[in-house]
Amino acid sequence: MTGNQATLTTSAPITPRPAGLAGNIALRRGVVIALLALTLGFLTLYPLLMLMYGSFYTAPPGEAGTFSLDGYRRIMTGENLAILGNTVMISLTKTVLSLIVASALAFLIARTDVPLRGPLEILITLPFFIPPILTAMAWGMLGSPQIGTLNLFWKWLSGSETALINVYSWGGVVWHMMQYSIPFLFLLLVDAFRAIDPSLEESSRTSGAGAWKTLRKITLPLLLPIMSSLFVLSFIAGLESFESPMFFGTPAGVEVITTQIFHLINRQTSPDYQAVTAMSLSIVVLMMLVIVWQRWLLGGRNFQTITGKGFRPRIVSLGAWRWPAFA
Repeated sequence: MTGNQATLTTSAPITPRPAGLAGNIALRRGVVIALLALTLGFLTLYPLLMLMYGSFYTAPPGEAGTFSLDGYRRIMTGENLAILGNTVMISLTKTVLSLIVASALAFLIARTDVPLRGPLEILITLPFFIPPILTAMAWGMLGSPQIGTLNLFWKWLSGSETALINVYSWGGVVWHMMQYSIPFLFLLLVDAFRAIDPSLEESSRTSGAGAWKTLRKITLPLLLPIMSSLFVLSFIAGLESFESPMFFGTPAGVEVITTQIFHLINRQTSPDYQAVTAMSLSIVVLMMLVIVWQRWLLGGRNFQTITGKGFRPRIVSLGAWRWPAFA
């Protein structure tokens, strides 16, 4: 060849991995997985087993005692059953209202032309950066029946001697819990609304279904897994909540499981650890029942949106309602 240089490129043959080396890698992987499983089991099962042990043991940890069912007998009194029912109702009310508000906010941000959607999406999540005890103190100064700023302004404006709001109440507990539940639910729902393929909704509308039927048959079933999961998470967080019931519920005589546990340990001459552990175990059982309910609701089905191309969520024009929605 003239003026050209031929280059011969060769590649080394691929050497198969020895069977012994592959076996060693699989063995190491199995050991790592086993260690992780043991660690996870220790961190989850050990506390539960100790909780169960304490619910049957009559003495505090480290002291001599006997085994009995006295702890469960004490929590089966009418007062404690009322506290358990109150806990469930507060958590359920907070969860349902928060899910409705968060869904509306997520829809407005993800699927409508509401003004300033970007800044609003950030502002809605601001409560994550504020400790609950600080907002509880703030609402105490705003909504106290005697010295709350809002009530003082209302009395000056109307001439009434009756307070407009009372944050130290059942409703005050729910209100304060919602201020943290709504941003949490919104943060996860807004991306779920964006992930829905609009062609599915458009196909439904093209087939003659109205907006309500499309929402009921297409949109809500697609959101059912995330909605049910968020319901469970929010409900469990409500059962575990302490700051709101302690700050706003205790002065009004509104007791929940967490505040009752606090009182049984800190406001008695001899802490009743057996009743406390039995009460805590009942909450764990209730949480498991909620998870079982979610599995039953989904019916073991898999939910997937299959699409072969990228898409953008369809933006709904609000028209004259843009600024009221923004407000």
